[in-house]
Amino acid sequence: MNAIIGPGAAGTAGQLGLTPLNSMSLRDQAYALLKNAIADTDIYDPKQEVSYLRDFMIFFKPGDIVKFKPVGRDGYDAAIEEVERGRFEPPIRPVTFSLDGFHADPASTNATILGALHGA
Repeated sequence: MNAIIGPGAAGTAGQLGLTPLNSMSLRDQAYALLKNAIADTDIYDPKQEVSYLRDFMIFFKPGDIVKFKPVGRDGYDAAIEEVERGRFEPPIRPVTFSLDGFHADPASTNATILGALHGA
């Protein structure tokens, strides 16, 4: 059984009380929280009030290349802090993509795109 410390938990002085959770594992709960955080990222703003959606109301434009990467705890905490301050902006960089170049050398094309995205 999984348990968390929660409101109304019973216990004795100096000890923590535990409240049973649903049947989800801790890993599944963490995944669900992270998935919700990602899903809560603004990708559509018809009023175009979100800073990175002012030029185009939909985050992904035709022809965009999207690259997801794993984020460690420090990166996650930093992103959440930026969201809470209203200053979060996903990294968006212009890049030129050539399908012929990709077919000729996929590894080099990927390295070029990642270099443009992360400044390497």
